Amino acid sequence: MNLKEIVARCEGLFEDLHFNAVQQWKAAVPGRKAIGYMPVYVPHEIIHAAGMLPVGIFGGGDQIEVIQGDAYYQSYICRIPRSTVELGLTGRLDCLDGMLFPSICDVIRNLSGMWQIMFKDKYVRYIDVPQNYDDSIG
Repeated sequence: MNLKEIVARCEGLFEDLHFNAVQQWKAAVPGRKAIGYMPVYVPHEIIHAAGMLPVGIFGGGDQIEVIQGDAYYQSYICRIPRSTVELGLTGRLDCLDGMLFPSICDVIRNLSGMWQIMFKDKYVRYIDVPQNYDDSIG
């Protein structure tokens, strides 16, 4: 693949809010698991090493209208958690077997508890990875 094809593939994956690639990956080998994670601080390599597909969830951007998500969060809250709730409640994340929520902000951290209530049949965890910033490393 050349660079233009790679970028087009990545854009297609990013814009697909029905997660067709995830569904196809799972369908190719029955029993496969896919775990969604919110951006930053989730060690997605561990998900991959466990034989599961790590799926970055960045909300729905401006591609979906947030209706149900607004019932859970005030409209002044960042669009990422509100549209992620919308993706979940509209069934677009049904292909995921679980979700991991890092400590990137108070809203995302607390979304893990809401997700446990909304999706009782899914694996849900708040993950707080220790960080020790060292100026000499960057």
